[in-house]
Amino acid sequence: MLLEDLIASCDGKSHPIRCYSATEIIRATNNFDRSCIIDELVQFNMYRAILDHRTVIIKKYRHRVDKAIRDIIISMQMSTRKNSLKLLGCCLEFEMPALVFENAGKGGLNFDGSLVADNELLPWKTRLRIAKQLASALTFLHTAFPRPIIHRCVSSCCVLLDDDYVPKLFDFSLSITIPPDQLYVEDFPRGTVGYMDPTYQTQYICSEKTDVYSFGVVLLVFLMRRKARIVREYLTRDPKLNVSDGQIQIETIADPKILGEVGGDEQAQQQLQDFLALALLCIQEKTEARPDMIDVAKELRIPIRSYSAAELVRATNNFDLSRIIQDDGDCQIFNGVLDNRTIIIRKYIIRCCLEFPLPALVHENAAKGVLRDDGSLSVANGGQSLLPWKTRLHIAKQLANALTYLHTTFSRPIFHRNLRSTCILLDDDYVPKLSNFSFSIRDQSHVKGDNKIRASGYTDPDYLVLLTRRDAYSNQAGGLDITANPKFHVSDGQTQIQTIVDPKILQEVGADGHAQQQLQDFLALALSCIQNQTEERPKMIDVAKELVRIEKSIFP
Repeated sequence: MLLEDLIASCDGKSHPIRCYSATEIIRATNNFDRSCIIDELVQFNMYRAILDHRTVIIKKYRHRVDKAIRDIIISMQMSTRKNSLKLLGCCLEFEMPALVFENAGKGGLNFDGSLVADNELLPWKTRLRIAKQLASALTFLHTAFPRPIIHRCVSSCCVLLDDDYVPKLFDFSLSITIPPDQLYVEDFPRGTVGYMDPTYQTQYICSEKTDVYSFGVVLLVFLMRRKARIVREYLTRDPKLNVSDGQIQIETIADPKILGEVGGDEQAQQQLQDFLALALLCIQEKTEARPDMIDVAKELRIPIRSYSAAELVRATNNFDLSRIIQDDGDCQIFNGVLDNRTIIIRKYIIRCCLEFPLPALVHENAAKGVLRDDGSLSVANGGQSLLPWKTRLHIAKQLANALTYLHTTFSRPIFHRNLRSTCILLDDDYVPKLSNFSFSIRDQSHVKGDNKIRASGYTDPDYLVLLTRRDAYSNQAGGLDITANPKFHVSDGQTQIQTIVDPKILQEVGADGHAQQQLQDFLALALSCIQNQTEERPKMIDVAKELVRIEKSIFP
């Protein structure tokens, strides 16, 4: 049943899963010793244990096997997300399943948003970052799959923090999928008292706005440090608080610890006021008055700062030509120093300046620079640095993730349209940074294209009718650009790997059969992306999944 449900929910494609034995789970938890329990809830207990020489969290269900299986399926689908608790495996040998997750060192949150372990009160900056990252995880849940998934149990108690206070959303046991061509599903109300959408409670209608309401309560819990079940009562009871028009004075409602941090800083006080206004918008009684989760996530992001022309002129020594690191005709990219940090300025968004005839954009620095047309790195004196195969594969995987985000996270897909190796910058750790969205277009799955000329060799031949698969074409044209010897042109998919791959990679791989198969799989994926018929190309999300599999086949 688990495999069938998994395949059905994954569009016909299964995910690898590690199956643990009952003996392993019993040994890891000392036969489910109560001293190992870190949380007890109605449907399950959570244990901290040692398994395979690493600390893990084991979630042992007490009843409702259907909920446990649902939790396994969605946890697996969400495990690639930074802000979702990663499922490592499960055990189905008990009467009720046991799930094995990565550890989250800081543990869970209390009902008032403090840490369970020592009642630590989190600083405002940390609370805001947690809220922003949770919004991103919920947006992914709502938008990244063929049908929206509603968590239904969003609360402070479904969040764990790792050692760096990065939030991990978990417990998808109550999650429900919206049927095709529907905006909601009718179901008996499920969730946590104090967080539940009143429309869902009274009308049995569950939609994406159900999670938005619950998330709004989470925001209020973070801001007020009060339990959810008394937040609403507190807001409506106190005559000093006028919830209806959103004009609540922040000093009458915010956690005193936050007010102490903020002090008299007017910008910080305005940030708190904006945070409160967003929370109140999320808990509007009428579902249509609430924002979509993606809009909540956008609002929580740090606003773009506007720089003056004088600042950018000073940062680049009046746009000194010696500071240019790339000039592709449409824009020039300069290295500069601003606010005591090295930055990149694209003259033509973390930040921007609009005082020139054409805007100048200020980005974070990417110290390793821009990839060349052949996928190598430019170095001093006009030389080049050839990247090892492991690094090239890692870059391809992360680039695919960025494009998947572009295609799936927003209310309408965004197409980059100008993918090429020179759109990629690398930071000190060779982490790729996708750039140059000047040609990007946002619309439905099919939109009429324009006649803009983009990078030669990367452009989809079937461009005039633009599909979400178009970026997949350019991405893997870029993949071939990274791996292939430029003397060869691949068209029939039967090319032997030795005749096409960069000799540097072949030298690294040697006679290793597994590594050679990895190269063959990479090439096969690239060729599937550049099929002439757009309907034969995979979606970007499937490309990203396949690259994860290819990387893991050799590199852990």
